[in-house]
Amino acid sequence: MKIKKNKLLIVNLVSLCLVILGTFIPSLIRSGGGTAAVNKISLSEETKVISALLYIPRDISSDQPAPAALIVPDFNAEASWRENAALELAAKGYVVMSLDTYGQRWSSSGTSAPKDGGVYAAVQYLGTLSIVDNAKIGVLASGLGEMQAIAAVERASGEGGVKPKEIFSSQSIADIINDFRSLDEGAAPAEKLPFGWLWREIFAGLGFAGFFTFLISFALLLLGTSFFAGFARPEPHSPAYPRKTGNKILYVLIIILLFLIPAVLYNWAMGVPVDFRTANVQESYPLTASLLLPSPAANGYLLFAAAAAVLSIALFCLAYSLGMKKHGANFGNIGLKLSPASVGKSALLGFAVFAAGYLLLALCEFFFGTGIVFLNFSLETLSPARSGMWLVYAVLFAPSALAEGLVLNNFVRRRLASEKFSMFMIILINCGGLLLLCLANYISLAATGTKLLPESLIAGTSTAVSDPLLARFIPVLAFNAVSARLLFRKTGTVWAGSFLNAFVLALFALSSTGVI
Repeated sequence: MKIKKNKLLIVNLVSLCLVILGTFIPSLIRSGGGTAAVNKISLSEETKVISALLYIPRDISSDQPAPAALIVPDFNAEASWRENAALELAAKGYVVMSLDTYGQRWSSSGTSAPKDGGVYAAVQYLGTLSIVDNAKIGVLASGLGEMQAIAAVERASGEGGVKPKEIFSSQSIADIINDFRSLDEGAAPAEKLPFGWLWREIFAGLGFAGFFTFLISFALLLLGTSFFAGFARPEPHSPAYPRKTGNKILYVLIIILLFLIPAVLYNWAMGVPVDFRTANVQESYPLTASLLLPSPAANGYLLFAAAAAVLSIALFCLAYSLGMKKHGANFGNIGLKLSPASVGKSALLGFAVFAAGYLLLALCEFFFGTGIVFLNFSLETLSPARSGMWLVYAVLFAPSALAEGLVLNNFVRRRLASEKFSMFMIILINCGGLLLLCLANYISLAATGTKLLPESLIAGTSTAVSDPLLARFIPVLAFNAVSARLLFRKTGTVWAGSFLNAFVLALFALSSTGVI
């Protein structure tokens, strides 16, 4: 037992080091190893606050003002959305500001905000800097951000403010660099690009893996303490593999349905989660944003999880009534039955583990200026306003997390199968269908220029916005599967893993999505 605990402690410490490296190294790369100063700034516009990252190359001065680049993300993205482009532009002597528009992360909500989303205020701020050439300010924008940039130009025309010279929407780094070089007439084309930002993604990926490993290993360590060990019990037996031909066919059909249901539901539940009502931009998505549930994308994740849980539980009940009950399965031995005090301890365990992970993120942001930002996935601390939202979403995610743990551990896991095979199947069922959907769309897009499913199978809405959000969602579902399995094996119940998964899902859903 002592050897096992020591191994867990080593895994926990290694994962802690990976998180530190995964934020420290990207912070060094962000500043070009010290060649640029990167500051988090806040701008005020009437009663609202706009958050941004400002990259200032070390060698520029007011004696020779530099051109500037303002990066404006789409609705469900944040200031680090195009940090690779920000790094390249700063390395080439541009002052770069990357913006959290209204409704994003630390900026004020979009309710009653100017329809330019804060772009106008950001351009005016750049215009006040003595190190910036006002005549050479360009904007890189995408989606709603491009509409907001155009609105900022119109506002500047009416109010006599500083106007950006150009608005660009290129995607590749080389094209972005060449676009901004056009701000300087006669500038040479972009030279071969440095690949510092690739190393940033590599280390951020290690930090990303380390964070989830830290949570699970820390949970298992806490379960070794006398306080939390009290509610643990032997793991219930999993169902035996069906022997009769009819039961085998039914089992295989249910497994296939569990695999496909998420892929069918996702785009319908997510819809087009863009909602910036000040600019009369409110796309089609099923669970409309409100004061209680203000994030369209988080609402999409929530509706998806709830719908998938309902259908999964229905299939589980079918399997239970047709076969599992005959083989001794009952409410008392599927990991649900637990005293209220033990359920409370399970919730406390989940919260303690989540709080430790959140504290780790906060310390990394405090010392290194960045959370875990890997590709288009981010896990970062929340603003005070979003902290209250987190609690509401965590409570609402809990039932679907409970259903997830119940089905994965009591149906997908099979008796006599190896633990590695069971874990593989649990991960496959929980996120394999969505991964297949994501890969099919992007492979088709790369090969033909058109996605395999440009519209939702159920609602017919565009998948242009939901697909990038899907790529973020898959790793969290993989973590949920591993967490649900390992904590079920350790405690014999579905409760501890379900609480932890609900807390993590709510953080993920609010970390980098827009709110109204």
